Amino acid sequence: MTASLDLSLRTLPQRTRDFLVSLARHPGTEFDAPAACALTGVGLPTARRLLGDLYEHHLLAEPTRGRYRFHDLVREYLRGQRSGAAREESDDGGVGHLLDHYLHTARAADRLLLGDRSPVGVPEVIAEPRVMEPEFTDAAEARAWLETEWENLAVAARHAEREGFHGHAMALPAALLEYLRTSGDNTLSLELQTVAVRVATAHGEPANLACALTDLGHVQTLVGQISRARENLEPALELIGVEGHPQARANSLLRLGIVLRLVGDYGGARPLLVEALELRERSREPRGSPRYSTSSGYSAPGRVTTETLSNSRRVPSSSSVPPATRSGPHCPSITGVSLVGSTPTTRPASPTSPRPLRSTRPTATAPERRSPSSGPPWWRHGPGICPMRSTI
Repeated sequence: MTASLDLSLRTLPQRTRDFLVSLARHPGTEFDAPAACALTGVGLPTARRLLGDLYEHHLLAEPTRGRYRFHDLVREYLRGQRSGAAREESDDGGVGHLLDHYLHTARAADRLLLGDRSPVGVPEVIAEPRVMEPEFTDAAEARAWLETEWENLAVAARHAEREGFHGHAMALPAALLEYLRTSGDNTLSLELQTVAVRVATAHGEPANLACALTDLGHVQTLVGQISRARENLEPALELIGVEGHPQARANSLLRLGIVLRLVGDYGGARPLLVEALELRERSREPRGSPRYSTSSGYSAPGRVTTETLSNSRRVPSSSSVPPATRSGPHCPSITGVSLVGSTPTTRPASPTSPRPLRSTRPTATAPERRSPSSGPPWWRHGPGICPMRSTI
């Protein structure tokens, strides 16, 4: 095998050979021309031409039009062709540009999915992609790109943590949070938000850690890990503090208030939700405000609406409310407060016929996706949400 690959590489022009060796640094399994451009530094037209040449030489596979992958043995062989010094000198630049490409595009897609919701506290990573493609015109195009690239984005976040790209390791999970929530993939979201918390704890600012803890607590609430969510949301609120960013504090108060209601602590939840409403009314942002900011604090990917929080004024004290009627072991039936940002994209026809989480092309190395039946008791009702979503 090695002799055959040696011969194949010797027949290639030097530029094509260098391009091929650089491509082997991609941490994922598949890539397109814009990703190849970011990683190797060639122009986009040149990247497309060279990818076609390598496909014709059977050094790359093209499982779907415009997307390429290595055979495992070819990738390992190519990674061994580069000296240690040359690898260390060039890898950070190429991989850094690749992470910039994924982060920039994921943020652009996330903005379209979120609309007017504007979290703060996400690390300000100045992503400078070498090519401004793809560009999205609507949320449908953005979601389609995320459907294709979610695995590469997850791998990129893990790779960023491992290789010391701390800002990317905290920002990529935040950019994926809304997509994974609406896709029902809370297992992957839990993993990525844990990565963000781990990196923020070791290398981030207090605002970054508050951001990561709030995101993690939000996902834990969705999957029924209520006690763990509370353990993360309480220190997130402390990090923001009374003088923190008003929108950040409002959202953390809301998240924690929801958790307290889920455990039946209505008296504790009420002042948090009322304060969240008041902060939101004082710091209402115009539609289209910046999505990412390094302001102190964090506004979780969800919108605190006046209608949502004003209902909390009608929440009676815990002493006058009987225990909540439950529709499942982790899902009390509570009225008055809506879970922020929890409108699903679709609802299944019936509890016995859930829709697939996403349509992903099967590959030899792709991880097995979780089915809706493998989650908490209410998972069958929709993509990662509680059947009582309109009243939580």
